[in-house]
Amino acid sequence: MSLVKVHTKALEKMMAPVHHCVQPDIAFSPGLGGLAARLHKSSIHSDISRFDIGSRVTVSRLSKRCLYLQSSKRLELKASYELSLQGFYELTGYLTPVSSSDMNTFQYKFHSNTWLTDEQLMRLVIDYD
Repeated sequence: MSLVKVHTKALEKMMAPVHHCVQPDIAFSPGLGGLAARLHKSSIHSDISRFDIGSRVTVSRLSKRCLYLQSSKRLELKASYELSLQGFYELTGYLTPVSSSDMNTFQYKFHSNTWLTDEQLMRLVIDYD
């Protein structure tokens, strides 16, 4: 008796790794209300940034390339920032404005110096959903 190896689609799907690669342009929602985060400014023009307590922001959408932030106050665009998420290491990067229809909140894109990996992205989406 010989064993014949037959590859079916169902068998391949079962044996495939659970973690699939995420395309960089796909944005995910972290859940209702978003993620609470703290944004620390390290401005080029001041050395007082060490004592900056940071601004409260909300991460409303995230992708591998950038995170979409909402803030109740206007943020300086000519600065480098560190974004602190609870249970996650700090991300460094810069901000670009996003047009918003709401006059009470300001929206920005946070461009991290390094892209998020698939595992980090899924951890943020799943843990805080």
